[in-house]
Amino acid sequence: MPSSQANPVLQYIRKVAAEKSLLDLADPELLDQFITQRDETAFAALVRRHGPMVLGLCLRILHNEQDAEDAFQSTFLVFSRQAASLRPHKSLVGWLYSVAYRTAQKARLDAARRRKYEGGTTVAEVADPLAQITVREVHEILDRELTRLPVKFRVPLVLCYLEGLTRDEAAQRLDWPVSLLKSRLEQARERLRVRLTSQGLSLAGIFVASVFHEGTASAAVPPALLVSTVKAGTAVAGGGTAALLVPPSVAALTERVMKAMFMTKLKTATLGLLVLSLLSLGMGLSTQHVRAGKPEGDKGPALERRKGDTVHLPPEMLTKLGIQAAEVKSRAAPEPRVLHLRGSTALDPQRISRVRARFVPFRVLEIGKPDGQDREFRPGDVASKGQVLALVSSLDVSQKKHDLFSALVQLKLDETILERIERAATAVPEIMLLNARRTVEGDHNAIARTLNNLKGWGVSDNDIAAIRQEAREAGANGKPDTEDMRKARLEQWSKVELRAEIAGIIIERNLQQHEVVNDGTGNLFQLANMDQLLILANVSEEDLPSLQALKASERRWTIQTAGGGTPVEGVIDEIGYLIDPNQHTAVVKGHIDNKNHQLRAGQYITATVVLPRPVAEVVLPSSALVEDDHQTFIFIQIDAKKFAYEQRRVLVVRRGKDAVHVRTRLTPEQERQGYQTVRPGEHVVTAGVLELKAILDDLKAAQDR
Repeated sequence: MPSSQANPVLQYIRKVAAEKSLLDLADPELLDQFITQRDETAFAALVRRHGPMVLGLCLRILHNEQDAEDAFQSTFLVFSRQAASLRPHKSLVGWLYSVAYRTAQKARLDAARRRKYEGGTTVAEVADPLAQITVREVHEILDRELTRLPVKFRVPLVLCYLEGLTRDEAAQRLDWPVSLLKSRLEQARERLRVRLTSQGLSLAGIFVASVFHEGTASAAVPPALLVSTVKAGTAVAGGGTAALLVPPSVAALTERVMKAMFMTKLKTATLGLLVLSLLSLGMGLSTQHVRAGKPEGDKGPALERRKGDTVHLPPEMLTKLGIQAAEVKSRAAPEPRVLHLRGSTALDPQRISRVRARFVPFRVLEIGKPDGQDREFRPGDVASKGQVLALVSSLDVSQKKHDLFSALVQLKLDETILERIERAATAVPEIMLLNARRTVEGDHNAIARTLNNLKGWGVSDNDIAAIRQEAREAGANGKPDTEDMRKARLEQWSKVELRAEIAGIIIERNLQQHEVVNDGTGNLFQLANMDQLLILANVSEEDLPSLQALKASERRWTIQTAGGGTPVEGVIDEIGYLIDPNQHTAVVKGHIDNKNHQLRAGQYITATVVLPRPVAEVVLPSSALVEDDHQTFIFIQIDAKKFAYEQRRVLVVRRGKDAVHVRTRLTPEQERQGYQTVRPGEHVVTAGVLELKAILDDLKAAQDR
């Protein structure tokens, strides 16, 4: 019987069990076990954990299954060769994302050259769920910008959005407090938003709508690919070669990536020595600048602390940082800004009347006719208030009217009896008097109940008055009804007129002559008063503050239909509070007078709103702004002949696609909050703002230590 060591089934079971026992270990523990023991199961656990993220990134960049798998294997081969240099200070997931991005980019260049020489695509492309080129471009921009973020910001985004961990799980994986992870995640999103906004992209649209679409953030790693990658990576880590375990293309790609990483490290080390020397000189001057308040000439960046912190740069750093500045122009007598809002007309719910029958069943005897016409009412006809829309017959209404008639006749009789008893009060027992009074009171209650039913059913006051009159005549006559008289009354009383409660246009009719209706919940007729129409329009999220700032007297608009015609003046009544997450718009409601019925409900319109002339503001390019912790900063070049840049916190009035409007006049409260102004004639930095901000923050942090 073979031993357990030689049994491949038992070996496989033990290997899987060992991998499962390692899944709860953190990345540093698995990495340490792989480096010190060359443990294949530890390496496999890391590949299983981060492989879907790496493969998903490769697929997004390459759009080809075979090329993506080659880049996947190459990424983990590089990892196995560089593992020892990763501990303890580097985050594995952030490092893997960066290496996978570079590897996939090189693989894409190789694939492009290969197809060029082969004269076409010879490998079947994977079905791409993101077929639209615009979404692919968004993917590329996002992946590129993620690699440019500092590791402390990149790692939370990758864990939460690409590997699908919750915030608690990500914090546990990183051994961070949850509060720190939430803070870093918020800062990362803000930094990414700044970078993406400058390229015309919205962070909400990216994370929610399309970029991390199901199936693109990560991808399931095929078992065969996983096994071969683990075998090759373990062999490389042990000093062997992976040439026999991976295709030649993967081996060649791995060598090119390793060479590129070596060159990058060499350049970084050289640049680091230069920056270190510059910073050391700059730090020596920083104290002097703070003390003297006036910078001396030097070759390193320096910090001058005051209300607006100022960075002094040597001339040779300007080109490297790509810093450019432009003069802030004043706008003489700016024209009023005009908003053009798309929308439609609608019926005013307060001016709609619904005609229903609260009694069923009933039969339709006759449909009403428009004034001066010999035909039935139909949608589009005008009906005046109180006009008969239909005549119907209901046995229930007839019986209820007869109950009212009988109750009125009985009341008359009982009142006569009570009157006679009261006259002979001394000759009759008291109990008889009390019973007579109670009977009259009961008659009044029965009449009240019947009247409530009839009025609830919509029986008119005229019909009720006619029943009262007939009851008085019958009581005065004193003769009992014959059967023929009773039948005649019931037939007459069964008829009910359905009348228009308002003057308006019939927009709905759900009755036919001789039809029997058994449902009392539906609309028989629906009328709308068109003298005033509701306007529903959409305002963009960017223009919403300008619209909200209008005074009540300024909230007016001009309505123009899509087909032309005379513009109509209207009033804005309500600005919605809810923002559509897809369209980034809010609904604006208003009304217009339409007494001549020039407009109809449901027409497409353009609502034009003229905003007041902008005052106390200047226009800056979007590239001049840098966002940090929900604050907006710019840099001003204090002197066009010197390279000193002052940071200012500004108040943004509104934003456009390529420009922002900044306040030039502040209230005392805004000044207390730390806002500053920018004036025409000053020079604002339009390029290199993020680099300036990073240098300023580093100098401040170094000085505060």
